[in-house]
Amino acid sequence: METLEQFRCKLVSLCVGTKLDEGVHTVTFQPLKARVNQDRVMTEKWNISGQTWLFLAVCDGHGGTETPKYTVQYLPGRIHAALQTLCSPTDGLDPNVKEQFQESISALLSEEIERFDREIGEAVTTLCKDPRKLMEAQARLLVEKHAETLSRAYHGTTLTFALINLTREGLWVAWVGDLTVSLSCTNPDGTRSGEKLLDLHTPTTPSEYFRVSMSHPAAEQDIFSGDRLLGTLSMTRAIGNFLLRFHSSLTQLFSYLPTTASSSYISGITKYSKTPPYVIAKPSLRYINLQPF
Repeated sequence: METLEQFRCKLVSLCVGTKLDEGVHTVTFQPLKARVNQDRVMTEKWNISGQTWLFLAVCDGHGGTETPKYTVQYLPGRIHAALQTLCSPTDGLDPNVKEQFQESISALLSEEIERFDREIGEAVTTLCKDPRKLMEAQARLLVEKHAETLSRAYHGTTLTFALINLTREGLWVAWVGDLTVSLSCTNPDGTRSGEKLLDLHTPTTPSEYFRVSMSHPAAEQDIFSGDRLLGTLSMTRAIGNFLLRFHSSLTQLFSYLPTTASSSYISGITKYSKTPPYVIAKPSLRYINLQPF
């Protein structure tokens, strides 16, 4: 029988964690050794125009690690660069323009996320302009030469992040997928209370069920099956997952790529996909004024 210390060491060996001086700690682990940890986290501190920002992100990958890995590697830098062009030392001070500043940040975040995702798909269509004419030998050659580019479009990831302006005490939360964020506070009596800040992008969320349903012909009866999109995906928004967005002729190309998804993933999409796209990467956003807290 293992001691507590031995068990702790074994668990730590499966973890990936980060720590910032501001007291921000992150950890992710996959306790089943037979499975690969497809989650990625990102914690960064930025100084922009004399203001201190924290960027805290979580990507829950599915199908493989390429999409979450690529997202945390490149998306934060793009958001950072965009903020630098938008922010000035006086932003957020004037009450008359404070709301406009908040809306500008929200619009920036939405635009950067959607552009980032769109470019992942465009990289595939650039490589394969007419997939209907693609022969097996050509498809295998494309996979051999461009496996990483194709995999990041084939695999998928959720994205949830908190962008905190410590100087102005403001919080922006952006999300794509089925991860949640909560704001936890200490009450005057020492107890804690929390508030969930977002609704999940899943078929069981009424607004998402309605949005997806209204985006396709009423004759399509198999969009939702077992609380999953096309019987395969448990979320309605994600980065990547272009198999649910491209024409079914690209199925052959993706079928030669490795995936951790079940064997029925491609067959289910091929069977039910009639009017793609079924998945979008448009994020939901929310702003929280942290001054009262």
